[in-house]
Amino acid sequence: MIGPTALMITTFLGYALINLAFATTAASTVTESAPFGEQSVVQTVANVLLFLVGVVTFLTWLPGLIVGIVLLATPKK
Repeated sequence: MIGPTALMITTFLGYALINLAFATTAASTVTESAPFGEQSVVQTVANVLLFLVGVVTFLTWLPGLIVGIVLLATPKK
């Protein structure tokens, strides 16, 4: 449970830091045709990778939580 939880927190922090770092460069590229600026290829790839890491983390965290609850609720012999 500690590993997936730490990886989830790291994923959220990484997403925030990457988008914060690219926010300063995107502000200078705002035009009429792209009112929100254009994302660079590096930012797009990083966002996709962080999304995939978050999905895998969640898919490993959820069964771990269920197994942990079952193991805690099972009386010892």
